[in-house]
Amino acid sequence: MNIYERIFDRLEELHMSQIELSRRTGIATSTISDWRKKKINPQADKLVAICKALDMPLVDLLCDEDDKKNKVLTSECVTDDGLMIETIMNASDDIKRRVIAYYYLICDKDNSDKQG
Repeated sequence: MNIYERIFDRLEELHMSQIELSRRTGIATSTISDWRKKKINPQADKLVAICKALDMPLVDLLCDEDDKKNKVLTSECVTDDGLMIETIMNASDDIKRRVIAYYYLICDKDNSDKQG
C-alpha cells in the first residue's frame, strides 16, 4: 500500500474530510486531492504535519504491516549503529529513499529549532 492510500484510509477511519486535513496541515486541498487522483505520495517535508493531523505515528504512514512485522526497531536497536546501517542496507530502494528523506527532514527541523 502506498503512502497516499494510507492517508486516505486514515481519513476514512477518522471520518475526516480532505478540507479538514488541509486546515490542520496547511497543505492546499488541491494538493491533497492530487495525491488520490494522480496516485502520488506527498512530499517528505509534509509527512510530519500529516501524521500529527491524522494522529498516527510516522512508521504507520511509511511502513506497511509486513515491514513492521519483519523488523521492529526498539530503542536498543536504534543505538546500535551497525544494526541501523545493516537494516537500511537490506531495505528496499523505496524504504531507503523514505529513510533518507525523513533523515533530511529531521535535520532541517533540528537546525531550524537551534536557530530559532
